[in-house]
Amino acid sequence: MIQDPVLAEAPRDERLRENEPHDRSAPKAIRILLPVWGDAFVGQFLDHSLPTLLAPGNIPALAQTLPTRFVFLSRARDEAAIRAHPAGRHLAQVSEVEFAPIDDLIASGNHSTTITLAFARGVRAAGPEMLDTCFFFLVADYIMADGSLAAVLAHMQEGASAVQVGNFQVDEATAERWLQERLAGAGTSLALTPREVMRWALGCMHPLTAANIVNFPLCHNLEANRLLWRVDADTLIGRFYLLHMICIRPEVTDFVVGSSCDYSFVPEMCPSANVVTIADSDDYLVVEVQPTGHESRVRPLRAWWRTTILALLAVGAAAAVYWPLLRVYFFADDFVCLLAIEDQGFARFVLQVFGGHILLVRNLVFYLSAALFGFRPEPYYATALLMHLVNVWLLFRVVHAFTDDAALAALGATAWGTSPLCVGTLGWYAVFGHVLATTIMLVVLGALARRASSGTIPARTVAGWAVLLLAGTTCFGVGIGVAIAFPLAVVLLAPGALRDRRVLAIVLGLAPAVVAFYFGYRWISALVEPLSLIEAVVLRTGMRNFGTIVTMVGHTLAFATSGIILGFLFVPAGYPGTQSHLAVAGAVLAVAVLCVIDGEARRRCLALLALSAGALGIIALGRANFYEAIHFSPQTLANQLRYYYAALAPLAVIGCLVLDRARRAVRVPGSAVLAAWLALAGWGFARSSWHVDERDLFRAYTQGQLRLIDAAIDREPAGADVRIPNQRAAPILLGPILRPVDFPGWVGFFVLRYPENVVRGRRMLFVESDAALLGALRVPEKHHRLHDLLVPP
Repeated sequence: MIQDPVLAEAPRDERLRENEPHDRSAPKAIRILLPVWGDAFVGQFLDHSLPTLLAPGNIPALAQTLPTRFVFLSRARDEAAIRAHPAGRHLAQVSEVEFAPIDDLIASGNHSTTITLAFARGVRAAGPEMLDTCFFFLVADYIMADGSLAAVLAHMQEGASAVQVGNFQVDEATAERWLQERLAGAGTSLALTPREVMRWALGCMHPLTAANIVNFPLCHNLEANRLLWRVDADTLIGRFYLLHMICIRPEVTDFVVGSSCDYSFVPEMCPSANVVTIADSDDYLVVEVQPTGHESRVRPLRAWWRTTILALLAVGAAAAVYWPLLRVYFFADDFVCLLAIEDQGFARFVLQVFGGHILLVRNLVFYLSAALFGFRPEPYYATALLMHLVNVWLLFRVVHAFTDDAALAALGATAWGTSPLCVGTLGWYAVFGHVLATTIMLVVLGALARRASSGTIPARTVAGWAVLLLAGTTCFGVGIGVAIAFPLAVVLLAPGALRDRRVLAIVLGLAPAVVAFYFGYRWISALVEPLSLIEAVVLRTGMRNFGTIVTMVGHTLAFATSGIILGFLFVPAGYPGTQSHLAVAGAVLAVAVLCVIDGEARRRCLALLALSAGALGIIALGRANFYEAIHFSPQTLANQLRYYYAALAPLAVIGCLVLDRARRAVRVPGSAVLAAWLALAGWGFARSSWHVDERDLFRAYTQGQLRLIDAAIDREPAGADVRIPNQRAAPILLGPILRPVDFPGWVGFFVLRYPENVVRGRRMLFVESDAALLGALRVPEKHHRLHDLLVPP
């Protein structure tokens, strides 16, 4: 039962009085208008909705009463598929069928505007005959009870100028099975009685519908346009403040559409307010089958219990896999950075460039961490783990925004959050900037995915994204690649936003701004500290051989694709091999098919691929030619796991887009796909020998060196000078690139352990026999502690 709402009194139109509403002749024709476009929506309409419209009491009843024309408002290329479909052929036997292309009206992510403009065009196409025509306005996801359209026409024949109705949604995940069972064997016409449709609908209500029930205690809708009261198991009463205009016979020809059709059509086309509202589901009943997450943004947190649980599942899985990070020890650049903080001071450390990176944000975070945590690794890696879990949650939101399926969002976030390829970044604190750059990428990508559906994005919002992305360039080098690729993502995901010239200027100016900012920062850094030889070499060799860069990008993309698909079943040491070849070939084929059959998915895949390629491309630009010069093969470079953290995330989203389309095609709920994937991934994890390297050897070595230094201190009496030969650190601790000038051995360990040069009353001196090293480090204005600690023999 639907309670008739209060209708606002509309002003009487004085512009045209061809027909007074209550004195009009009977209608002479019917036009049924249906906007539908895109392969997925066209297929859903033909398979699910159209058979219920072809029930005897719906379109056939209209066609038997008045000349009826069914008008498809669609893309030009959709016509062939619709005409060829069995239900489409059945429709052509019942009613005249017309196709009116609306390619020029379709705006990505702004369906409401497209539908309104398409409906208005369909009405105006009738010309003066519109005044004698009943226009039925249908939506492609309607499941309609038999007799509904006949009931609407009866009111129109009795003199009404418009009929309004209320609808509600059912949850696709729970409703699909019953509907498929009824469609099986029904052919191209499915007659459902109102009572059986209502019993089905009450058993699988969408969370959005449940949130509108005033006596349902678990959740409520903060922006309700209807209120429902569940009387008992079989009865629902509704108060609708926004109704759908199922049928209108215009009273005027020069109407103006200034807002969405549900708001504007009735008052504009029927100024007399001669409107009937059908209030009984036995007369008219339509339900809309919607994904679980449909319009989730308008539901409060209490209504997101399923989404929240699935998000926590992804976060919990990532925490379980990467919990050993809390026991990881420092390595290589960690020691160099910690020493620089203690020895060189704030300005020199924060502004320094390193390995081609500009690291303002990362260095600020590192400096603050050192001030808080000192030389204890556990808090540093706890921070890395915490930020990783935040990123898992952010990726969940990104996938949810793209697929509208919380189960697939959990799958994508879990696949990325537990990926063994992430360990190269998470297990090395000096690379923590990579994690921060990924956080910024996911924040901006998620905002873009959610905003893209509105069609317009405020310039100030895009400017904020640009600022965040510029900050990301100073977290780690991958942030540069992401920022340069981001404009392409905007063009593909939200082309309508570029109609605003300010947005267009920001988007077009971002990449040049990133390049200018990068070189400007390096120039400022050189004013504080001249760039080292290695910095000059990295920059000069970067573009020496473009083919080498492309080769590395190809290998890293293939490696990342294999890793995100195979998870713990992937054997990095076997790359490239049969395993990776099959994974990449399968991925390319699946994405290619998706891109061919679905234009919107194609734009999304290309945007995400651009971000992933941008993250890997900037690494190749900075490393491919340099490492080729020292004879590293592309396969060896691909196995550097610290390269993949950011690039894997967009690939995970692409995988979820493929799974979403596939599971819809075979009508499998997302929760079933998630359960199957969790079982396979869990099996792979259980049989895998993968583990987080906690660097016990480096911990033992460092602690051993510190004990030797302590023993040397305690051998001397209080008040004496302690002179200790400055021994070099083991090469394995620093890796192949770092030199003694970066971390000069025992004196470096001492600075990290003790905040002062006097320990237990003894002044420390480290004897260094390398004159060149002494000359480089005994510079008071640069090395605040080493210049006092190091002495010649």
